[in-house]
Amino acid sequence: MTTLAVFMLPLSGNIFVKIFNIIGCRIIYQRVSFYYAVLSSVLLNFLITVPVALLVYAFYNLVPFEILYDVVILLFCLEFAGLRRYSMRVNHALRAGDTTSAKTSLHPFVLREVSTLSSMGIAKAAVESLPLNFISGWFIPAFWYMVLGANGAFAATMIVILNKSFSPKQPLFSDFGKFNSLLYRTVSLFPVCFLFMVFLFGRRTNIALNCAFNSVRDHPYWLTGLVIGYIAGVMNITLGGPRIYEGTKIRYNRIGLKTEPAPVHIVLTYKKMRNSVFIALLFIVIGQSAWLL
Repeated sequence: MTTLAVFMLPLSGNIFVKIFNIIGCRIIYQRVSFYYAVLSSVLLNFLITVPVALLVYAFYNLVPFEILYDVVILLFCLEFAGLRRYSMRVNHALRAGDTTSAKTSLHPFVLREVSTLSSMGIAKAAVESLPLNFISGWFIPAFWYMVLGANGAFAATMIVILNKSFSPKQPLFSDFGKFNSLLYRTVSLFPVCFLFMVFLFGRRTNIALNCAFNSVRDHPYWLTGLVIGYIAGVMNITLGGPRIYEGTKIRYNRIGLKTEPAPVHIVLTYKKMRNSVFIALLFIVIGQSAWLL
């Protein structure tokens, strides 16, 4: 029942990302000292999470059935259907030569500026963003739901939302967002490592592993580099390279092989992540069942 509801009625945390981002921009409207930025970040996180935690606690005490509480929490945490629509829309728009529609569909899922991207750049950005959004928007909360229940899933989702809201990739939040980035890396460590173990059962494993471990050295965030490098190796494409965040160009090293990504790789990446996530969750369910028996 819960899974069906998640597919049919997905709720998105992106609205909270926008709200928190606006609040952060009002607090940090210019470059400030590192200590001021970190202290402001900690205080803002406290002011956001405490009222939210109290509301969730009150809701838990009001609902008549615990399964209803779990369903509502998972509806908020899991964003599977949004990723499916996203991959299809960008793929179809690029195949039709409609780069404007492709950029419109791409924009909510990436932090980089999309206005100057070519068709190949749009495909590359979509291929890179799908694994990261799959992990942050679906697998991390699902993993912690399996391990710690609905409250674990909600806590992980709040960390994901706050990290997106104050991403250090945005020059304004380069220091302000470090605290949230650290929390996100912590909460994503076990899920990403577990998912990567599932990746090992796929095709082109040797090439993909080589690309993944090379990417760990070249990418500023080693967990992100691990996943992006693996996808580049599996798809036989090149990822990485320069991108623009709020007018500032950042150059990432190229990852993977030599073939530039095409629209078809967007759908292939989506299917790869979907299958891997479902297999990983199946392993968790089997492990929990074996432990109970």
